[in-house]
Amino acid sequence: MKKSSPNSKSKTRVSLSRAQQRAKNRKKTHKLTEEQVEMIRSQKGKMSLREICAWFKEETDNRCSVSPSTVSRILNNKVHCKTKAKSIFDLIEEAQNEIGETEPGENLNVKWTTDS
Repeated sequence: MKKSSPNSKSKTRVSLSRAQQRAKNRKKTHKLTEEQVEMIRSQKGKMSLREICAWFKEETDNRCSVSPSTVSRILNNKVHCKTKAKSIFDLIEEAQNEIGETEPGENLNVKWTTDS
């Protein structure tokens, strides 16, 4: 049998339960700060998605990287968008305040838009 070297990991190996192994192997996620999102948005139209990914990795000294799909979602305002979601009740209340007080039997015409 071959003898292990002094730098071998086999000497320090500890058996983990399945739950501990899953937790250890779980993909780590890193949230982007508002400054980092603004850095990415500042390059819109100047570079391609892959170029922005490489540039961002260099700017953060290889500490943080983003995928092209994440950059695409940021540039299209699908993630990290600045607008906050409003509840349906807040929208109805705002519409009633704009129109004024209505009679109890009168219909309220509200135009629903998804402008951001």
